Amino acid sequence: TGYPSNTPIKIKLIDEKHPETFLYYKVDLAETSSTNSYSWTIPNSMNRQEMRGSLYKVSVIIGEGADQKSDTSESYFMINKPMTPYLDLVYPLGGEMWLVGSTKRIIWDSLGLEDTTVTIKLNKGTTPRITIADKAPNNNYYDWTIPDGLSGSDYNISIQVFNSLGTIVALDSTNYDFSIIRGMALYELESQLASISNTIKRLVGDITRVRR
Repeated sequence: TGYPSNTPIKIKLIDEKHPETFLYYKVDLAETSSTNSYSWTIPNSMNRQEMRGSLYKVSVIIGEGADQKSDTSESYFMINKPMTPYLDLVYPLGGEMWLVGSTKRIIWDSLGLEDTTVTIKLNKGTTPRITIADKAPNNNYYDWTIPDGLSGSDYNISIQVFNSLGTIVALDSTNYDFSIIRGMALYELESQLASISNTIKRLVGDITRVRR
């Protein structure tokens, strides 16, 4: 108070890690006379120094010459970059063969997604087949017992992460399809593989006898 409305105000941001670097913002007192505040958009860098750390202070200088007065923050404050949510479905990757009735652990990695829930879906091709988990805690894994009635080689899993407002904040899915087979189908497959193996052995034996 006591200064003309056109008195210049200089706001100085000080980074104690790099005391030689600072930013100036000049505003007229009239711009802050009603609120005694100034809105500032934090830049990504300051004189080629990344804006991140906990050793920042603000200094305010009003007036010029003999009438100049100033004040500086008593304590340091922190500037940090907001964390970009990260989600990566780790398992299954695709190409696996899961047996009906078995329990498989679906695993994902996440960062910046604390206090969220997940919805996991099994898709057949591009069509949703069943919901494996609906708004389950985000524990980075979910154990799923594969129910009966599923069979095929074009399955994939998708996962959606929701915040407390019910908004999707991240999603991911398997990159490649995997197979789900019944117990009998697995037995049949093993039998076919055994038959192929025996056939190869007989062929190798025939070729060996011919060479002799």
